[in-house]
Amino acid sequence: MEYPPVRSPSTTPAPASAVSLPGARHGQHSFDFSVGGAPTGALVNELNSRAARSDHQIKVLDRKRSARADDLRAEQAAHRDEEAAHMETKQKLALAELTAEFDANTAKQALAVEQEAHAATRAQLDLLRTSVSIGG
Repeated sequence: MEYPPVRSPSTTPAPASAVSLPGARHGQHSFDFSVGGAPTGALVNELNSRAARSDHQIKVLDRKRSARADDLRAEQAAHRDEEAAHMETKQKLALAELTAEFDANTAKQALAVEQEAHAATRAQLDLLRTSVSIGG
């Protein structure tokens, strides 16, 4: 099998850029520039096109970022409202606990007074029975 000859890079370098002078008439010169075999006009157009696409993508991403920031602000506002309602509920529960504890203590005290009155009434009743049975 036969292989094509290997070209040495030093013998045939590919031109990276070139300038040609297509015509020089009456003191007017026209230059054509090329980079890597492509005319500079085409390169400029390509670069302008890429820049325009990049600008468009930046605008789209900026709109998305702005929309997401707006969404986050709305979520934070809703969260603040929920948190405020939660704190209000916690305060009401704490107050209810204090009130319930006070009510429970009051009920315990009332029960103790009632039990003492009951015990006193029972003692008086027992005393009355004893006096009736002794005298009777």
